[in-house]
Amino acid sequence: MDRSNALQRDVLLVLPNAHALSDVATNVTVSALIKGRESNVDAAIARAVELINTSVAPVFVGASQLTVEAASEAITVTRKMRGRLIVGNDAPDPVVACQPVTFTGTLDRAMHADLVVAVGVNTDDTTQTAGNPIVQRIVETGRRSISCEATLEAVLQVRDYLSHDGPHNAVAGAIADATTATIMLLAGRCDSRVTGQWHKLACDVQQRHRVSVITVPDPTMYANTRGAMEVMTWRTGVYGNVDFADGAARPCTADMANCDVSIGAVTGSRVAARIAIGPQPVHDAEVCFVTPGLSLGLVARVMRFDGAVLWLHTEPAVSPPDPTVGLLKRLADAIEASNE
Repeated sequence: MDRSNALQRDVLLVLPNAHALSDVATNVTVSALIKGRESNVDAAIARAVELINTSVAPVFVGASQLTVEAASEAITVTRKMRGRLIVGNDAPDPVVACQPVTFTGTLDRAMHADLVVAVGVNTDDTTQTAGNPIVQRIVETGRRSISCEATLEAVLQVRDYLSHDGPHNAVAGAIADATTATIMLLAGRCDSRVTGQWHKLACDVQQRHRVSVITVPDPTMYANTRGAMEVMTWRTGVYGNVDFADGAARPCTADMANCDVSIGAVTGSRVAARIAIGPQPVHDAEVCFVTPGLSLGLVARVMRFDGAVLWLHTEPAVSPPDPTVGLLKRLADAIEASNE
């Protein structure tokens, strides 16, 4: 497989709705609308700053629909407007935050493992795997797969057999016989206790068996969610949604009940005024900036759900930078200048 095809395969597992490589970011200009009518970008930025400065509780949403570079600028914008930055609708799972890196599997390792233990999904039932291309990829490329119930009882039985020579268990026996095994968990189908016990199992048996654990995201949570979360943690020291209301970065919930102005890519937000940023025009937004979004061909990065960093371009010498980065820098500078 040549480099461009490999890139397309990997990126599409993160961005299933991305454009084909033949349509690489041919238009990297930013256009703008104010109340659904075409406008120049300067006027739209000025209007956006007006909305932000008169807001009591502004919020930046949809950072997961931005590249790593643009997500970093989104943090700067949120800090300057003393608002909240929300990446996900749910509070981050503390189990995910403290997973031992040694035992957290990668997509590449899962695809080349001797055994894939599919927790909470029957790999023989195509109706259960059809809606998740990552699961399909792992199952198709793995040498052998076996299903296991997503229950606490099931994982404890496997742990008992592998750690203490407990009663025989088919899943545990398969893991013991495999040279390398990957435990594949599906987000949303395993609660935190089950997930934590599988990671604990990998830790317990590390001296005897090569076992790693990988959590496959919900198909609706693709895009650059992992990249946005990592950038936020690096820039702010906060894991999850962050609030800059008093100038310092503090954890917060995803509740938007009191927000009066939203800025970002999420189209479903219900607030008094919206400043939309994304590849499609939003005519009912107060201000809308149309950008390439997460298009292939940009000199920018996304992070695969397992932590692998992927570039969106194939030829950096001829590929354009992400124009959303420049747009957010201009917006941040305009907010700062208006407060001087």
